[in-house]
Amino acid sequence: MRSDDGRPAGFDLEPESTGKPKWLPDLPPKLAFGILAMVLAGLSVNATLGVIFRIGTFWDVLFCILCVVAMTALQLGYVSRPGAVKTPRRTAWVLLGQALLVGIPILEFGPRWHGFTGVFLGSVLLLLPAVVAWPVLGTVVALMGFLEFTRGAALVATPWAVVNAMVATTLTAMITYGLSRLVRLVSELHSARHDLSRMAVASERLRFSRDVHDLLGLSLSAITLKTELTNRLLTDFPDRARKELEDMLVMSRRALADVRLVASGRRRLSFDEECRQARSALSAADVDVRIERDDRELEGPAGTVLATVLREGVTNVLRHSEATWCEISVREVDGVIRLTITNDGVTREAADTAPGAGNGTRNLSHRVSQLGGELAASAEDGRYRLQVDVPLSAVLVRGDAADGPEDAGAQAAKPLWTPGIAPKMANAILAVVLGAVVVNTSTGIAVSLSNPWQGLLSASIIGLLAGLQFGYVSRAGAERTPLRTALVLLAQAALVFLPILHFGPLWHGLVGLFAGSALVLLPSVAAVPLAALALVAIGTLELLTGLPGITSWYSVPFVLVGNMITTLVVFGLSRLVRLVGELHAARDELSRMAVAEERLRFSRDVHDLLGLSLSAITLKTELTNRLLTEYPERARKELEDMLVLSRRALADVRMVASGKRELSLDEECKQAKSALSAAEVDVRISRDARELDGPVGTVLATVLREGVTNVLRHSEAEWCEISVRDLDGSVRLVIANDGVTVNGAAPAPNAGNGIRNLSHRLSRLGGELSVETDPEGRYRLRADVPLAAISS
Repeated sequence: MRSDDGRPAGFDLEPESTGKPKWLPDLPPKLAFGILAMVLAGLSVNATLGVIFRIGTFWDVLFCILCVVAMTALQLGYVSRPGAVKTPRRTAWVLLGQALLVGIPILEFGPRWHGFTGVFLGSVLLLLPAVVAWPVLGTVVALMGFLEFTRGAALVATPWAVVNAMVATTLTAMITYGLSRLVRLVSELHSARHDLSRMAVASERLRFSRDVHDLLGLSLSAITLKTELTNRLLTDFPDRARKELEDMLVMSRRALADVRLVASGRRRLSFDEECRQARSALSAADVDVRIERDDRELEGPAGTVLATVLREGVTNVLRHSEATWCEISVREVDGVIRLTITNDGVTREAADTAPGAGNGTRNLSHRVSQLGGELAASAEDGRYRLQVDVPLSAVLVRGDAADGPEDAGAQAAKPLWTPGIAPKMANAILAVVLGAVVVNTSTGIAVSLSNPWQGLLSASIIGLLAGLQFGYVSRAGAERTPLRTALVLLAQAALVFLPILHFGPLWHGLVGLFAGSALVLLPSVAAVPLAALALVAIGTLELLTGLPGITSWYSVPFVLVGNMITTLVVFGLSRLVRLVGELHAARDELSRMAVAEERLRFSRDVHDLLGLSLSAITLKTELTNRLLTEYPERARKELEDMLVLSRRALADVRMVASGKRELSLDEECKQAKSALSAAEVDVRISRDARELDGPVGTVLATVLREGVTNVLRHSEAEWCEISVRDLDGSVRLVIANDGVTVNGAAPAPNAGNGIRNLSHRLSRLGGELSVETDPEGRYRLRADVPLAAISS
């Protein structure tokens, strides 16, 4: 049963218990959006304070506030919101509105509106094609510098005013653009990760399908062939028929072992054993077999792959040709191990010559390519040749590696995506911020002090701050220790506060770098007070030693807001880099959990679908062997049943590989009677229930199949009763038998692997499974499914 999106029913790619906080997947987009909102809030406060300070009329202040609110609403409600539906018409109106909200106020408010000019340019970069947006950015930034130059500056030197206008505009544009893109990018990555989890599950299903096909295909095909051969030999060659039965018994037990192998993921095959099985299977089909090989031991992954190729190749000979001879050779040729399987009896039209065509051959080609090898197939003059070359290095090096479930699911266990673009963009925005600080501060110092060497000195100090920032504070892979963290923060504090003694108020805007780093590196209980203390300290210094000509009640809030913006940008972007890494590590873990869940589900299907068929084949083989001499006709009847069972098992292999799992309860009742009768168990089946199909019929058929398997394997039953009937708003299936001794203790519903699987399946339909025994050795398995599940 599968859901609409193709996943197994009841299967969630994101289980509730993930080991990570439930808020983690949503935090990075919210954090990036929150930083952008705080930057806009800081620009709004500074612009409003500037208007109040420089102009001060009521109507100007009101006009400023209305423009700020409108600009912020357009930015956060349309331009930067990931879910906003953007159309050319809406985009044109929004850009026109922002252009008016920038162009008209800037004529009145001047430099105090440069920040919102940058917001508008960020919107241009986000909404227009790059071929248009970047020229617009350059033109507007140059225009801002020209306006400052022609207007003149009352408080600072004109060169600094020009540079400050251009840098502030560019900086705000890049922060607006970068944070908005970051919000979209991380949101898109979250959505993509869900799809990647599905791809991991699909990959695991494909791997399981290959294993089921490769491991069980030959065994079941050989059993089918040997059953037909034994049936022909039964009358005239009873001794040879007995030999074939013994081979079939070995094969059926081997197939049962393969079921456990494919379910556990521990897939290690012996090439020598496969050669023996190939000879036996081909000989049973009257095919003359010649096997040539050197003395090299083939083990590990390379040996498993070559054994798989041999198994599939022999299966193809048995199924798709009328071969009279088959040659198998393994030898070293020019640095490769070459396996060749050649047979006759194939027409060119029927040959499957393409390495990637056909399900089995495609699987082989994939497996061989993973070892750096090649697979080739060709047909000529009625002969078919399958050749595989595996590099000798793969046999020597990889042959020592341990196989296990981790190897089997290695592809799914690898991280599906390594955080790269989002952290790089966050670091790029931070680099732009620091670059703007370098240019603005060093230019201001050089111009104000009329000394370019002072500007160079200030740029060098800020460069050291940037080195600490990118080398330790914001680097996701940095190994942080308490001592290193203390030394870095101490160095940043020295580089932020000591230069104030030399540069004065011109250095007040750099404290935000230190405060942001403290928030990143320290626990919040220590970081928040330290950051607040740094901001209070710089506010106090600005109050006491601010630039001349600017009133303190304006300069102090201006410096504080500017440093708070820097603090938020440093903290937010640095934290964002780490959160994105943590998020995708959590998503990779979810993908691995999804793969593990799919592996568990697949193993349940393999166990439930194939267990009874293979157990019944084994039992019937043993029974036929006993009946062969005295009751040949009854032996022939058992052989016919075995032929049906083997073909059914082959169909089940295809069913479990495709995921289309529909079972018939009526058919299972017939198979149960046949299997139990073969074991000389008296069977009584009664049915008094409606027609059951769909998920409910499949689950009850699975319960019946597993229950009968348990009767055959784990009891010495003489009788077994099976009943299905409607009862009190539910359908009840009961399987009862004797011959069980458990010292009077009833096993728990999840005690065994099969019972645990059944309990899980029933619980998904709202049903219940119970088992009970009595001291006399009677065992009772009961499954109840509510009628509501049937109607739904």
